[in-house]
Amino acid sequence: MRWVKLCAAAALCLTLCGCTFFSPVNELLSAPVFSAQDEALRRAFETSFGKNVQYKAPVSGQYLSAFVVEDLDADGDMEALVFYQPDSFTSTVHIGVLDRANGAWERTGELEGGGSDVYSVEMEDLDADGQQEVILCWNIQENTRVMSVYACASGPFTLARLSESRYSKKLVADLDDDGHLEIFTISLVSEAGSQTAQARVLRKTPVGISVLDQCALDGRISSYADLILQKTDSGSILYADAYKGEGQMITEVIVWDAGTSTISAPLLDEETLTNESTWRCIRVFCRDLNGDGAPEIPSQLELLEGEGEWTEDLLFITRWSTFRDGMLEPVYQTLVNENCHWIFRIPAPWRGRFTVQREPQEEKWTFIRIDPLTQERTDNLFSVLFLDRRQWEKNRESTYAQCTLLRETDSEVVLVYGIQTDEALDLQLTVLREAFDYIGE
Repeated sequence: MRWVKLCAAAALCLTLCGCTFFSPVNELLSAPVFSAQDEALRRAFETSFGKNVQYKAPVSGQYLSAFVVEDLDADGDMEALVFYQPDSFTSTVHIGVLDRANGAWERTGELEGGGSDVYSVEMEDLDADGQQEVILCWNIQENTRVMSVYACASGPFTLARLSESRYSKKLVADLDDDGHLEIFTISLVSEAGSQTAQARVLRKTPVGISVLDQCALDGRISSYADLILQKTDSGSILYADAYKGEGQMITEVIVWDAGTSTISAPLLDEETLTNESTWRCIRVFCRDLNGDGAPEIPSQLELLEGEGEWTEDLLFITRWSTFRDGMLEPVYQTLVNENCHWIFRIPAPWRGRFTVQREPQEEKWTFIRIDPLTQERTDNLFSVLFLDRRQWEKNRESTYAQCTLLRETDSEVVLVYGIQTDEALDLQLTVLREAFDYIGE
C-alpha cells in the first residue's frame, strides 16, 4: 500500500509541476564587451583571422569573455585564446591561438572546438608539474557536453589536445590529497532507446588523460544538480543530486577509494541498476543540516500516521540520512515545504501522535492531534503560516495580529497561532522554534 501511495504522489508531482531546469543557450549569450587590453588583441586577431566572425563567450565559470588572456605556458609572456565562429555557414566554435612576442600579438594556431557554444574555460595544473592544462567544455545538447583537455607548449605557443569526451556533470579536485588533480565526470548515454549513466575518474599521466576507474549509476534520470565533495580518511565521497523527470529526485553517492584507485556506487541495485534508497517526489537537495561536514540525504519515507489514503493535501515524512560505512544512517525525520524552503524536524515524542493537513493555496499547515492507540484524529494542535516577509510586515497588525513569529529570514517568515496545550508533545514555542529550519533554494 505504501508504494501505491508513493507512486500516486509521484504521478501528481509530475502532473502539477510546471518547472523547467534549463534555459536555451542563446538566451544566456550576450554580445562581448571589450576592455582596452581586449581591443588591442581584437585588432591583432582580426588582422590575422578576419573581421567577419561571431565572437562566442563562455556561458559559465571564471572566464566570461570571448578573449581569454593568461600566461599559459609559464614563460613570462601572455598568451590568448579567442573563441569565435568563422562564418555563418559554420556552427562549430573555433579557437584562435595568439602569443605575445616583442610587444605585439602574433597568430600561432587555430583549432576547431567541440561544440556550437562554449560552456566554460578552466586553467588547471593537473599533474603539479608547473605547467597549466586548459579544460574547455562545449554545449552540444541539453544534458550533454563535450570536455576537451589541452596541454600547453611553447616556442611558439600552441595547444595540444590530450583528450575529448562527453559528460553531463564534472568536478576537478584532488580526490586523494596527493597533490595531483583528478577530473570526476558523470555521463548520460542514450543508445537504442535506453539510457545509462556512468561515473569516471580521469587523471593526467605521461601518456595523456587516463581513466583510473569507472562505475555504473542509475540511468533513469533527466539531469544532475551540483556535485558535493566530502573528503574522507580513505579518499573522497561525491554526492550527485539527480532529477527524475520534473518532480522526482535521487541522490547518487559515489565513493573514491584512494588506496585502490577505484570508485563505486554502493547505493545502486546491481540487478536493476537503479537507486531507490534516496528517491523522493519533491525537489529537495542533500545538504549538511547538522554542521558535521557531511551532507544529509533526503528520501521519501511514508505518510504521516492516521491519514488513511493519500490525498493532495497530506504530507510525506522525509527522512534525512548520513552516508556512513557504506550505508545510510538516519539522522532526522522531517516535513518539507519545498515551495517556501522550510522543514519541520519531527521531535521523537511526536511520532504517532500527530498529523498535518496542508492548504497549499495559502501555504498553511494545520497540526492535528492523533490518539496513539486508535490512530484517530481528535482536535487541532496549532496552525502554521509560511509567508513572504513583506506580506507579513504589511499586515502584521491586522490580518496576522493573533499570530506569533516563529522563525524568519530576510525574505520569509513562519507564523504560528491557535496553540493548544499537550504535555505528551511538550508543545511550547521553544520546541516549535527549534523544530523549524530554513533550507533555502
